[in-house]
Amino acid sequence: MRIFKRNWMVKGKKPGQKVARESKNWYGEYRNSCGKLKRVKLCPDKAAAERMLAKLSSEAAMESLGISNPYRNQEKRTISEHLSDFKKHLRAKGDTSKHIKHTLGMCQRTFSNIDTEYLKDLSPSRIENYLMELRGCSLSINTTNHYVRAVKSFSTWLFREGRTSKNYLISLSLQNHRTDRRRWRRNLTASEKAKLIKAAENGETYKGLTGEHRALCYKLALTTGLRANEIRSLEWSSFNIEQLNPTVTVTAAYSKRRRQDTLPLKRSVADELLRFRDKCTSTEKVFPFPEKTAEMLRFDLEAAGIAYVVKKAGENYTADFHALRYTFITDLVNAGVPPKVVQTLARHSDIGLTMNIYAQVEDSQKRDAVEMLPDFISDVAGPKRPENFVPDFVRNLTPIPAIDSNRQHIRKIGS
Repeated sequence: MRIFKRNWMVKGKKPGQKVARESKNWYGEYRNSCGKLKRVKLCPDKAAAERMLAKLSSEAAMESLGISNPYRNQEKRTISEHLSDFKKHLRAKGDTSKHIKHTLGMCQRTFSNIDTEYLKDLSPSRIENYLMELRGCSLSINTTNHYVRAVKSFSTWLFREGRTSKNYLISLSLQNHRTDRRRWRRNLTASEKAKLIKAAENGETYKGLTGEHRALCYKLALTTGLRANEIRSLEWSSFNIEQLNPTVTVTAAYSKRRRQDTLPLKRSVADELLRFRDKCTSTEKVFPFPEKTAEMLRFDLEAAGIAYVVKKAGENYTADFHALRYTFITDLVNAGVPPKVVQTLARHSDIGLTMNIYAQVEDSQKRDAVEMLPDFISDVAGPKRPENFVPDFVRNLTPIPAIDSNRQHIRKIGS
């Protein structure tokens, strides 16, 4: 094992003149695990070059004894190469193309902005600083939390695949998004729902959907809580509307929780679907509405004279398509449906999400609840005592004078 600099001769300025040149970097020679002499390029600093060569020689000696670093080859690969394999993993797992695109996009943007090229460069603190910069550029905490989930899922996959000796980003944590909530949704009141359905039924065709078609879509969303993408995926085979207990089934490919869901249908909505099916000529999707469902709903809200945004307690509450799901859950709670049943129909894994986020309470409901409390003002004063009232414990301890009815003479009790 030796360290040296390369030397060579070049032509000088004068004819026949030779000038010696020396390499900027140091080079080293050592024997690899197979015993062959290997020459490597090191660095300009001699002390650092000696340490680098010593490390290479030590690793070669350990490999010759059967003791090697199992992560060495993976550490030499760039993060871009690992992300390419991560993409294949997500596809094999069955994730949607949209989820894969968003996850990889957030990982790539994060790693490129913190100048991370290899796995050894992964650092929770550098990622936290980058996310703090994003929040300073008007991104919400909820949005940056999506970045955290993306990079942590990548780091966890690396560790489970045996590509790293540890999970580099395990200490990266989510922020409390409730302190910086940017989007608030509101539930529609009973009168607003009636106005919306009527306006849609009498409305014009919007991007290929008739008013009757849109009204039926809103009724389905308000009575099942299905999300926009789930309704968009429904075919006539998804409905069981001719039976006594009608149902609708969402396949696992379109369900948010990635499993098949079968939900009960309201009888009146099932009857309308049956009538619509009899006169429907299309055999493809039942509700082929546009990608931007909020614009479609806003079209009918304006026709119904319903505000798309309502200001409450200094916050803007919107009535987009997902607000119909909020309305569905809130209506169940107001109808006195048991919380566990509401959670099941909402298809939430956590009842806290159902009750704290989706189920909304109006100010009028809080006022009505308070007014239902018993009126105890008269109870505070207590019943009026008679003039000659004497407590029992006093009456039993000592004889006291008693006043007769006509107040003309006093006699002793017990005399």
